[in-house]
Amino acid sequence: MIRRNLIAVVAACGALAVGIALGGGPLSDLGHAEPEPSSAPSQAPADVRAQATRGEDFAEAVAPGLLAGRLSGQRITVWAMPGADPATVTALEDRVKAAGGVVGESVELRAAAVDPGRKTFADTLGRQLAKQFGSRVDSGLATYERLGQVIGATYAAHVRVGSSTAEQVTASKTLVAGKLVKTGHDDGPGTLAVLVLGDHVDETVLTGFVSGLSRAVNGLVVTGDTASAGGDLAVLRHEKSQPAFGTVDGSDTTIGRVATVLALARQTHQRGGSFGAPGFGGIANSG
Repeated sequence: MIRRNLIAVVAACGALAVGIALGGGPLSDLGHAEPEPSSAPSQAPADVRAQATRGEDFAEAVAPGLLAGRLSGQRITVWAMPGADPATVTALEDRVKAAGGVVGESVELRAAAVDPGRKTFADTLGRQLAKQFGSRVDSGLATYERLGQVIGATYAAHVRVGSSTAEQVTASKTLVAGKLVKTGHDDGPGTLAVLVLGDHVDETVLTGFVSGLSRAVNGLVVTGDTASAGGDLAVLRHEKSQPAFGTVDGSDTTIGRVATVLALARQTHQRGGSFGAPGFGGIANSG
């Protein structure tokens, strides 16, 4: 993944405005090569900040038109990793609602869920709950992939089921009691989901956990802040062997949040894709 910078953020917003197609929407999974060396002097930090501000203002202005109806009829589960910024989570939920979607489940994952030091506990609990879900969870998976699928099956679904099932309610109570999750509002499991990254997670745990979550829904988008493009998102983009989930960096920006919702809408007909807010090639970039 080419390291992104803020210099191209205004161009990114221009691409957003004219509607680069993301399937049926204004985002595309575009490949890009290393930029040609330039002899032009680099812009001063003040210029970069000014461009970033204009880009953010523009994104805010065009977001209502871009998002309107994108998630109509969709129920979304929102998972937040330990350390995820609550303001970012709330802002993303607001964007989902602005796109016509319903936030069905809002779940905060606690540190114990992804702590390698608690692997034995995670393994034991995951095995127990996997049996409860039967064929919905593959009990033969490795510890964190199985736990991810268990948590996915608890708060999401492949089919619209309305309110949570008895199995989901029981599993949720067990996960809460085990201090692996903290639940927010509950309006029924979603068939699409967003995972908001936070503190750094061990690579093996992270890749397994996210893979497991993706097994439980019809579409998953993992989003992180701008710095995550060189951190946990970079790990996920490098490790994933199939387009099981989409990724978006820049969740700390308006552009990134808009891109996250558009990428989520894309999952209804085409899974996967790596996108970002600032960077070469515009708002959408392929990892």
